[in-house]
Amino acid sequence: MTRLKNSYQSTIAMGGRMVAESDYYPFIADFIKKKYHCLSVGTNRGYLSLGLVDVIGAYDVGGPFMSDLELIFVEVKTSTSSFGKSIGQALGYSIYGNRCYLGVPFEDDETFTDEQVFMAAHLGVGLIRVQIDNSKRPIGISVPLVSKRHIPLLGHKMYLLQSIGIAQCHACGGYALADSMEIDLRNSGPSLFNRSGSKELYLCRTCYGRITSEPEKIKRLMFKERAKKAVQSRKKNGK
Repeated sequence: MTRLKNSYQSTIAMGGRMVAESDYYPFIADFIKKKYHCLSVGTNRGYLSLGLVDVIGAYDVGGPFMSDLELIFVEVKTSTSSFGKSIGQALGYSIYGNRCYLGVPFEDDETFTDEQVFMAAHLGVGLIRVQIDNSKRPIGISVPLVSKRHIPLLGHKMYLLQSIGIAQCHACGGYALADSMEIDLRNSGPSLFNRSGSKELYLCRTCYGRITSEPEKIKRLMFKERAKKAVQSRKKNGK
């Protein structure tokens, strides 16, 4: 059994300065983007009331006949000193997405203990080990334990997807970058997680072209042109 040395604090020294958890976000985000071929990644996303996720990525798990996305989350800590609390926090993000991980930096041959791996596996939380050098800089990364697949609340998953620029077509169910889709604004009254009742329903270009009438298309195009000119005018006037 590999034991840890007395771990780091919530911040650790790097090149003469203190290092926070957020210093590892870009490294981990780049890793999951490449490993899972993520369509988009982001950091510090979510609801303040439910918690902000340190690192998030979305990747396609659909086959040739369907579109489906999984969301992967990583809770980053600089220490395993409060391991039970940390994996509980990572597990809490299963309300948002499908795969939950705890990422921790280690020096030399240090790693998670057998007990920590056992506890994480019991909860279905994956573990990410960030290899750091003597200056605490990340130099490598590995996944000692893969997260089980969780079932999130769909509305919360869609909110997190939108936060990293991805939306689902309301008609065909396909996913795409939100900037390439049309928005259909609706108000259906308050709901459990949406007191205003306002909803942004997206349509991919294909579905928009098929189900939207020509007068409506022209109306939306004119509205976009006016909005674009208004923005350009404000920039020109320095407002």
